[in-house]
Amino acid sequence: MFYKLENDCLAVEVNDLGAELTRVTDRADGYEFLWSGDPAVWSGRSPLLFPIVGKLKGDRYTHAGQTYSLPKHGFARREVFRCAKQDASSLTFVLDDWAKHAADYPFRWALRVTFSLEGRRIRVRHEVENLDAAAPLYFSLGAHPAIACVDGELRFPEVETIDAWQFGADGLVADEKTPFLHAEARYNLLPHTFDRDAYILEGLRSPYVDVHSAASPHWTRVHFGGAPYVGIWAKPGAPYVCIEPWEGLDDDIHTTGVLAEKKGIVALPAGQAHAFSIALDFH
Repeated sequence: MFYKLENDCLAVEVNDLGAELTRVTDRADGYEFLWSGDPAVWSGRSPLLFPIVGKLKGDRYTHAGQTYSLPKHGFARREVFRCAKQDASSLTFVLDDWAKHAADYPFRWALRVTFSLEGRRIRVRHEVENLDAAAPLYFSLGAHPAIACVDGELRFPEVETIDAWQFGADGLVADEKTPFLHAEARYNLLPHTFDRDAYILEGLRSPYVDVHSAASPHWTRVHFGGAPYVGIWAKPGAPYVCIEPWEGLDDDIHTTGVLAEKKGIVALPAGQAHAFSIALDFH
């Protein structure tokens, strides 16, 4: 089911399947800021990544001496969330059927996602609550918005010198990084930019990036919300780019497989909540 928010600037649509932002339309001229989700290319538009980000080595992890399996990016994007609150400028969705997933993810948790429309900005607040009375909750969160973009350019507010993690043939993070920016603030997106899959940036100075497309004067700013990792990805040659603030990371070949030792994992104490927010400005 689709839910809508609207103001004088933007018309917004959110799917309760995955609590996924699916459309952002400029009301002045009908421009669509997000990728269309064409399933012949890639059906996603802005999937939510939980309780892991990326791929596990062997699609498995261990916890408390037991072995479990999770698919790439977890299961939240394939679950129907409950719309818990709706008003003129915000929507809140909840996923808390932890028992359904206990065979693969043995924790008690609740996940809430709130979309707030403020002028030409959408804030997305993710909150995870540990419902267990004694044990910590281990998880990662990630955002994955796909911005419509043809022959695009990324513009950072800070001059950056940074290399990127990429992936080996096994789909795991490679040992060696790839040069990305060297004393630069702009990065051109070319038809073959993503032939080796995504780039994952760790240690950016910039708190956001602007996505500009050669096909339109419209542009989008993605605020990272303090995320330690930012993924940049598209299907090669496709007319979009995903800007992905992550609180977690894919496994590499050296990963022990123990969930509590996974790089970037959040360890949330019993009874506490953890929030992670991003914002998108559409111009």
